[in-house]
Amino acid sequence: MFATEFYEFEYKEVLHGGKEKKSSLIRAASYGLPKELDDHVEYVFNTVHFPVPNSIGTASQRYQRNTKTHVGTDLMDGLYECPTFSTRQYNGCVTPGLIASYYGISNNVGSMAATQALYETIGQSTSPSDLTAFQQNFTITPQPITNVIGGHVYDNACDNPDDCGEANLDVQYIMGVAQNVSTTYYYWNGEDFMLDWITTVVNSPNPDDVYSISYGGDETDFTLSYANQFNTEAIKLGAMGGTLVVAAGDDGALSTSARGDPSKCGYAPSFPATSPYVVAVGATQGPEANPPTKEILCSTPNGAIITGGGGFSTLYPQPTWQSTVVDQYLSKHSKSIATGYNSDGRAYPDVSLFGHNYVVVMANTLYQVDGTSASTPVFGGFISLVNSYRKTHGMSSLGWLTPSLYGNSSSFAWDITSGGVNDCTAYYYDTTTQSYDYTCCSQGFPTATGWDAATGLGSVNFQAFYNGFALNSWPSVEPSSNSNSNSLSGGAIAGIVIGTVVGLGLLVGVSIFLFYTCSKTAMSSQVELNKA
Repeated sequence: MFATEFYEFEYKEVLHGGKEKKSSLIRAASYGLPKELDDHVEYVFNTVHFPVPNSIGTASQRYQRNTKTHVGTDLMDGLYECPTFSTRQYNGCVTPGLIASYYGISNNVGSMAATQALYETIGQSTSPSDLTAFQQNFTITPQPITNVIGGHVYDNACDNPDDCGEANLDVQYIMGVAQNVSTTYYYWNGEDFMLDWITTVVNSPNPDDVYSISYGGDETDFTLSYANQFNTEAIKLGAMGGTLVVAAGDDGALSTSARGDPSKCGYAPSFPATSPYVVAVGATQGPEANPPTKEILCSTPNGAIITGGGGFSTLYPQPTWQSTVVDQYLSKHSKSIATGYNSDGRAYPDVSLFGHNYVVVMANTLYQVDGTSASTPVFGGFISLVNSYRKTHGMSSLGWLTPSLYGNSSSFAWDITSGGVNDCTAYYYDTTTQSYDYTCCSQGFPTATGWDAATGLGSVNFQAFYNGFALNSWPSVEPSSNSNSNSLSGGAIAGIVIGTVVGLGLLVGVSIFLFYTCSKTAMSSQVELNKA
C-alpha cells in the first residue's frame, strides 16, 4: 500500500537513572502514497519516524539516599540545613506556601469543575502515600489523584527515587498550587514520544483543561512534518479549551549533550516547548534564598543546579503576536549574542517561575529539586485556579493562551532583568575528576528589560493574572514592580547528587529527612557523605 518494505528494528530506551530497556518496532526507510491523496494526508503515523530520546524538564538523574541522619561539623563548610519534617522550617527552599505568598495567591482552593493533567513517560511512577505526606506536611487538605490513565501509580513507587522523582514533583506541585481541582495522572507508554499521545488526547471524549508536560527533546530530532502535525493537534486541543504548558529545558540555550562536552556547544531549541501552541515555561531563582534576593534567571553560575531554557525555533516561524517584543530585544542585544540561532523562529520561553530548591516528598523523605519541570506544573496550577472561577461562572476554560499572554503582559508580568546569560548547562557528574560541574559555551541569550530569550515575559503577578483572565478585569495601569519582600529565613543554595541520563535531567540534593544546601566548592564533601 505504501510502496515500501517494513523491517523490525531493535533499539534501547534510556529510562531514569541511566537504566536501559530493549525494545523493537516495525518501521520503513520511506513510504509513498498515491498522488491523488497528496492534498489530504499530512502524515502517516509509525512508518518512518523512530522514537526520540525524550528528556525531562527538570529532571531526573540518579538519586542517592544518604543513610546518615546528620552531618558531622567537619562536612558542614558551606552546608546549611534546609527543611525537616519535625521543624517545618523550609529556609532556602520553595514550598507551596512560598509560591502563594510571593506570587500573590490569596486562595489556592479551586473547583472540581476544572481539570488538570500531568503527562508522564519513560518509566516514571508516582506514589499516592507520598502525595498524602506532602499535603499533610504543608497543611493542604488531602486529596487523591482523581483519574489515572496508563497506570504507574502505587505507594512503593519511590523505592528507587529515579523511578518517581519527576512524577512526584509534578503531582505534588500542581495539586499543591491548584487544590480541589480534578487531576489526571496520564502515563504514556506508546512508542512515540508526543504526537501519538496528543492525537489520543484530542480524540478522547473529554480532554482536560490543562496539560503539564515536563519532557522534551532537541528540535533536530524531529522532522518538520512531525512538528507540523503536532501543531495541528495542539490547535484542536486549544479550540476544545485545553492549554498545554511545557518545560523550556534545563540547559539554557544548549543541548543536554553539551554537558561535559564543549565540542557539543551550540544552540539547541527544545521541542515541544518551541511550538507556538504551547506555553513554554522557564525558571527563576532568588526569593527562596536566605536572605531573599530579587528574582533572577535560574542558572548554574547563579548557584542553581540547572539553567533555564530558551531560544529560537528552527522549525516554527515567529508568530506575529510576539514579533514586536522579540524585535525590541534583538535590536538592543543581537550584537552581544553569538551567531547561529534563527532570529525569525518562534521565540521562547513565554513566562518563568521559581525553578530552584523545590521541596518534594519521595519515599516519605524530603528532597530538593531544581528545574523547569518544577516551574511548569506550578504555572499549570495558576491556569487551573483561573479555570476554576471561569467554569463555575458559566465561562469556558482558557484554551490556547499564549497570544493573550503577550497581549496583556504589561498588566501581570514581573520583568526579570538580571541573572546573566543562559549559556551554561545543568550540572553533570564528571567521571574523570569524580566531581560535579557544568559546561558553559559562547551560545546563549542575556536577560534584559522586556521580553528576553532567557526568562520570556518574566514571572507572574498571580492576582493581576487572575483578575484579567478570570474576571476579565485588566488593570488600566501596570502593577507595581515586585519588591521581593516575601521571604523565608535561613538556607543557601543547593545540595546535589546527580547522575547521567538521556534528558534535561532532574537534579536533587538528598539527605534522609534533611535537606542540605551547598556552594559549588562544597559539593565534593556532600558527594563523599552520600557514598558513605
